[in-house]
Amino acid sequence: MALREQVSALLREVAQAVVMPCFRALAPHDIEEKRPGEIVTRADREAELRLRDGLEALGLGARIVGEEAVEDAPELLDNIGTGLVWLIDPLDGTANFARGEAPFGLMIALVENGVPLAGWMLDPLRDRLCHAERGRGATCDGARVRTTPSGRARRSRRSARSSWHRCSAHACRQAPVGALT
Repeated sequence: MALREQVSALLREVAQAVVMPCFRALAPHDIEEKRPGEIVTRADREAELRLRDGLEALGLGARIVGEEAVEDAPELLDNIGTGLVWLIDPLDGTANFARGEAPFGLMIALVENGVPLAGWMLDPLRDRLCHAERGRGATCDGARVRTTPSGRARRSRRSARSSWHRCSAHACRQAPVGALT
């Protein structure tokens, strides 16, 4: 199975096994403030561990940097722009998730020497998977996403009304400014 499909399957598996069972089912002790205005849930932490284990099992030898792990060990960001690195945002939109609202999703990016190679985003409520690969374009649910000359995605009236159209490289936001140039 190709890497694209392996990571896609991993995202769906973790969403089904970890994230969705917690949606609208979190107890107060399942939600913590990691710093003022930023919360983390049991689902964030468990999803990141499962995603990390799954990416490690792919055998690429890449470093794995997750948003929640960085909270506990900021040194994980040292030399983030060097070598092959998996970046994980296990639950983007945690505040929405904790309130039982959409949108939220799971994101993974693969970066080499600071250059994004591929990105995956899964909206588990709609089972919508978006994927982009350097030099090969982007797809959402297997349908090619086109861009305008400005680089902005074209959206139909239907997609403009739908939620969660975001940049596939968003998972790279943990990296220091300039690391992904």
